[in-house]
Amino acid sequence: MSAIERVSQLRNTGVTTCTVVDLPSPGRGTSVVDQVVQGHGFRGIASEWIEVSAADAHAIVTTLLHRDLAYGTKLMSLAAASDLATPMFDAVPEPHTYFTNGDWTMNPSGNGEATLHGWNPISDATFDSGVVCLGDGRAAVFWIQDED
Repeated sequence: MSAIERVSQLRNTGVTTCTVVDLPSPGRGTSVVDQVVQGHGFRGIASEWIEVSAADAHAIVTTLLHRDLAYGTKLMSLAAASDLATPMFDAVPEPHTYFTNGDWTMNPSGNGEATLHGWNPISDATFDSGVVCLGDGRAAVFWIQDED
């Protein structure tokens, strides 16, 4: 079972979008991110996308797998979430560029978690956040929508 299939099976609260697609057009910027998410029924947010490092993208995905967005309810162990997050972007050829819609702070203890302080919604859900990874001709989308 692929990492994407495992995530879709194990992250079973809210709505999880976890997929790899061919890029709709060449490029690596926010306009391409908008095209990718719009292809999945989300809204683009243009220049509001925030580029993050690979380590930060991993921490964001780990956190979204570990806890729900609405109440912070634990969904799986931090170790299991990190193990699922690690291969998340392997299906996208390098080099990678990562984007999110959220104002995330990485936990200084280095335990792999991050804290979401605010976000620009791309869906109609009460809470939504995730990571879009652009690579050489392909993109991965990991997005969570939760309700309170």
